[in-house]
Amino acid sequence: IFGRSGSGKSSLLLWAMHGRKRDGLPFAWIDMQVYAQREDRRVFLDVLLDVLEQTHDAVSNRALAIGLSVRVQKLRDARKDPAEQDLRRLLPDLKRLFGSLSNASTDLVLFLDDFHVLDPSLQPHLLHFLYGFARGTRVFLKVSAIETFTKLWDAATRTGLEVPHDVQ
Repeated sequence: IFGRSGSGKSSLLLWAMHGRKRDGLPFAWIDMQVYAQREDRRVFLDVLLDVLEQTHDAVSNRALAIGLSVRVQKLRDARKDPAEQDLRRLLPDLKRLFGSLSNASTDLVLFLDDFHVLDPSLQPHLLHFLYGFARGTRVFLKVSAIETFTKLWDAATRTGLEVPHDVQ
C-alpha cells in the first residue's frame, strides 16, 4: 500500500489486522518505525524474531519454531552482521515451518507498517529474504510505505520484489 504521509496506509493495515484478530486468524504485525534508518543486516534477524514470536501458536511444528528462534538469536547476538549465506541457510527451515501451519486451510499475513523508514539499501534485501520463505506457502506480505522513499527492487543485484512480477 503506497500513499502520502497521513493518508491512512497504517489505518488500512490495522483494519485488516484487526479483522484477522477478530476471526482468530494468524498474523504478525511489524512496526518498521522500530527499525528506522537501520543500516545493519541484523535488522533481518530482529524482524524474523518478531515474526517467529508472534506466530508461535499458528505453526504446527513448535520444536522447529523454537530451534529456529535459538539459531536466529545466536546470529543476532554475534558481534558482526550476518553474512548473506547465514541468512540464506535459515530459509529452508523457515519455508518448512510456515509451509505447515497448524490449520492447513489458514493463511498467515505478515504486516510491515511504514516500511519506507528502513534504510533504502536494505529494503529490497529484506523483502527478498521474507519472500524467500513466503513464496509457495500460505504466507502473504502486506506492506505500507511512502512510495518515493521505498525501494522494492535492486536491479544491480536482482534482489527484492519486482513489480508487476512479484507484487500485486
